Order: sequence, then C-alpha cells, then structure tokens
Amino acid sequence: MSSVGAARGRDYKNREDYIYASSRIRVAEKRLLTPQQLQQLFAATDYEEALRLFRETPYGVNLSRAPEELSYEEVLHEESARLSRELAEAAPGSPLLELFTLEDEFHNLKILLKQQVLGKDFSQLLMEVPGQNLLYLRKLAEQPERNPRESLQEKALSEALEELTNTADLQRGEFVLDRALYAAELELARQLESPLIENWVRTRVDLQNLGTALRLRVSGGSAERFALAFIPGGELAKATLSRLVSELRDEELGGESFTRKLPFREPLLSAVVSALVGRDPAKLEKARDEATLRAAREALKVTYGPEVLFGYALCRQMEILNLRILLVSLQSGGKAEVRENRLRVAGR
Repeated sequence: MSSVGAARGRDYKNREDYIYASSRIRVAEKRLLTPQQLQQLFAATDYEEALRLFRETPYGVNLSRAPEELSYEEVLHEESARLSRELAEAAPGSPLLELFTLEDEFHNLKILLKQQVLGKDFSQLLMEVPGQNLLYLRKLAEQPERNPRESLQEKALSEALEELTNTADLQRGEFVLDRALYAAELELARQLESPLIENWVRTRVDLQNLGTALRLRVSGGSAERFALAFIPGGELAKATLSRLVSELRDEELGGESFTRKLPFREPLLSAVVSALVGRDPAKLEKARDEATLRAAREALKVTYGPEVLFGYALCRQMEILNLRILLVSLQSGGKAEVRENRLRVAGR
C-alpha cells in the first residue's frame, strides 16, 4: 500500500547514496532510442517498414516476435513493467520509485470510484501497479465505513467518496483525487531534495491546471467550476487561470499582458500560447510531454544523484508513449506526416 515517504530507505538519504544506482542506469541509457531512430520509425510508410525498423532498435527482439498488431500493446506493457523493475533494482527504497507509480495508482482509484458511482465494471481499464492491492481498495470503495484512513490511498479514496456523497458529482470526486496525487508528488520531490525534480512536478501542476481551464473555456464551463478543480502547488495563480476560462477574449491570449504571467521559458511558452490561442488541448498535452523530455535531458547531464534515474525513467516512458502512438496510427492507416506531428521528441 502506497504511503508517501514510507518507501524511503535508510540508504538514500543524500546524493552520494545514488552513486552506484547512477552507474547502473548509465549502462541502461545506451538502450534509449535516439531522436533520429524515432523519426525514422514515425516516417515509415506502412506496417511492414515499421517492423523492419523495429528490428534495428533495442526493442527489436521482443517487438519483431509479435505475430500481429494487437500483441504490441502487451509488449509495451511489459516494457513499462521492466522499467519499474530496473528502477527498483538500481535504487531499492528510494522515494523516486513511488514518484513514478503514483499516477497509475491514482488512475486506478478513479476507475474504482467510477465503478462505484455508475455500477458498471471498468476493470479492463485498471493498471497493474506493484504494491497496490486493488482487491482491498475495491472493498473499501464498496464499504467506505471500513476504511481505516491510514495510507495515502485510503485517505484519498475516503475523501473522494465523501465528496460524492455530499454532491453526487463524479467529477468533483476526481478533483479530490487529482489534488491528492499532486500533493503527494510534491512531497516526494521535496524528499528527493532535487530542485530539478521539484520544478518538474510544479510544471506538471501548472499544465494540468491550464488544461482544465482550456477545456472549460472550449466547452463553455465556468470559472466557478474551475475553482473546484484547481490544484495548488504550481506557479500559476488561480485568479489568472479563472480569467482564462470565461473573461479573456481570444485576442488577449497571445498578448504580453497575459503571457508574462505564464511561468514558462521558451519553447514551452510558445507551445502553451499556441494551444491556448488555437483552443487546442491536444497541443497543450504535447507541450507537457515535450517539457517532460527536456527535463529528462537536463537530468541526464547530472553526474550522479536521483536526477540520473529520474531522467532515464522519463525518457523510457516517452519512448513507450511514442511507440504506442506509432502503432495506433499504423493500425488506423494514419499518414506519416500526421504521425510525425504527434512525435514527442526533444534534442539529446
């Protein structure tokens, strides 16, 4: 059962404790795909050409054995599980391990919440997360009076169910879980004592809030609704984002008076402004992923410390995302130029 900080081992109290782990990860880094390899894959004209290119990558052995497109999802799932094992073996007990499982853990809590409210089975959407007891959590969702409210997940699930009891609003229950997720990520980042990792989490908070504000703007939602969804911990003020939902005119979004309030450096600032002006949440999502990759590249420049493992894990996660985008596109017959536009890549 996940509990922020509980997994922190006695052997990871300072940066020097990561020297051995950093050395192990440096070896694993050599298996990361280069931007050129990814661009070649995304430029493939058909499925057969993609298969040939796959065989030339470190993924080639497993991917080329898949007998059909659908089996590739299983291969990529296994690659995600392998990443978790790599981190656990390199630095057992580091809070970094929990930082990389929290999002999947809270995804599962949202699914359990949805099942309880709608009375339907969404178990096919649940994700396997090491250490998370889904059977136990499902019972707590069904019998909240038995929740001991001791662990992070127990408390978050209990608070979300209480919100549902009071409001009968599933989305408001999900808002509770989102706030708990990012509060936990910020706490773990502080434990790691890495400004780079903490800044990454704060940027995630800002981009999550921006995404919520943009979706409400596009759908005609209200600033009051945004206030319910707002997640603290980022640099962007609630008042600034509330104005984005319903007050600012479209022509004001790219203006200096608004953009100077956005705490982003180029090129992320340009990507964010483009998403806002174009009312395009997909562009904001891509900007978030590419900001993550840039943070990963900076982390990999560090000689030793939690940043080395952090950077490698982010790069691997983005690789798996890129491969999933490619496979979905090939299955649907998408054009190469469309795939390349969706490619998440930042220069090494």
